[in-house]
Amino acid sequence: MPKKKVRSKNKRKKRKIEIVDELELIEKKEEELLDKVNWEIKKSSIEKRKRYKEVEHFTFKDFAQILIGCCVFGLPAFINTSFWDYLPNVGTHLLFYIHSFFMVCVILALNYEFREIFNLKQAWFIKMLFKRFFYTYFSVFIVVVILLILVTKMGYTLTNFDIFRNYLAAQSVGMFGAVTFTFLKR
Repeated sequence: MPKKKVRSKNKRKKRKIEIVDELELIEKKEEELLDKVNWEIKKSSIEKRKRYKEVEHFTFKDFAQILIGCCVFGLPAFINTSFWDYLPNVGTHLLFYIHSFFMVCVILALNYEFREIFNLKQAWFIKMLFKRFFYTYFSVFIVVVILLILVTKMGYTLTNFDIFRNYLAAQSVGMFGAVTFTFLKR
């Protein structure tokens, strides 16, 4: 009998050691997984901070992307005569509504360029977003005015009303092109 007790005690000790070793292995794997998860969280927070910093600074790279996008996507519409032939048939109110709709779309596109959600609770981000929108708007404005002068859709022979209508149509196309090109570059 005593020999069996010793064997069973040895088996129990051996089994206990095996269980402890397995638990230590599981804990080690768990720590590795936690380290990986923490690294991914840290990495994503670094990326978010980097994107937030990008929205604060309007660089020459951003300006160049806007200019190229406006020219690449807007120039075919500006040169195409059917675009300008169709424009007198569109009401000014409709042109203004289309322009306003495009501007709201541009603001949303600029928001999603820098973060995944649209949250109005972060006032500093919204402030920087609208600042970037106005920089984009006036950068496109410069290009659009030059292009309108080159295609003779802004000049002394036109009335202010015609110039305004041409500007609204061209600015909408230019803003669409500028934002589209920015997304294609990323």
